[in-house]
Amino acid sequence: MYRSISVIGLGSALFHGTLKQPMQMFDEIPMIWLAIIVLYVLLNVRYGLDKLWIKLGLASVGIFGSYVTASSQGIVQFYLFQLFFICLQICMFALMYLANRDICLTYHSKTNELAKHLLSNGIKWYGVAVSCWLADTFFCKYINGGPASYLPIYLQLHALWHIFISFSLTHFVLLVVVYYRISKGQTVYLKSKFLGLPEISMAKYSH
Repeated sequence: MYRSISVIGLGSALFHGTLKQPMQMFDEIPMIWLAIIVLYVLLNVRYGLDKLWIKLGLASVGIFGSYVTASSQGIVQFYLFQLFFICLQICMFALMYLANRDICLTYHSKTNELAKHLLSNGIKWYGVAVSCWLADTFFCKYINGGPASYLPIYLQLHALWHIFISFSLTHFVLLVVVYYRISKGQTVYLKSKFLGLPEISMAKYSH
C-alpha cells in the first residue's frame, strides 16, 4: 500500500511536470490500484476472503477501471474516472469504518488510543484536502489572483490538496496495517511524530 502511494506520487510529479496524457494515466491509474489493494486487505482480514475468485474479481475491477480511465478523453475522462474512483472510495470507507469499529471494540486491548482515532483523523484531513481540490477545480478563476479573482494572491490550493491528501492517506493506510497486525495476534502501539502524523512505535506478538 505504501509503495502504491509512492508510485502515485511519482506519476503525479510527472503529470504536473509535463501535462501529458500518458503521465496523467501514470497518476490516476495507480490510485485505482491502491484502492483495490486496500479493499483486498480489508476483505481478507475481516471476512477471510483470501480466495481466487475475490482476487480475480478485484483484478477485473482494476483492469476495467484502468481501461475506462485510459481510453476516454477530455471532460468525459474526467467524470468517468471520478465516478469510478468515488465508487471504490465508498466501498473502501465502509470497510475502514468496520475495521475501525473492530479496533475500538474487539481489539481495544491490543492497541493504544491513537490507533482508535486513525479513521476520524484521516477523514478530517481528507475533508480539508477535498475542499481545497473542489475550490481550486471549480472556482480557480475567482481565487487565483488574476483579473477575475476576488483575492490578490494565488493560494496554491492544488498544491495544498496534495499535501493534505497525503496526510489523510497516511492515517488510512496505517489503519489498515494496524487492523491487519492486531487481527494476527500482535499488540500494536502508535506514537505521534512530525505534524502529528502517526507511526508504529511497537508491534509484538502477545504471549
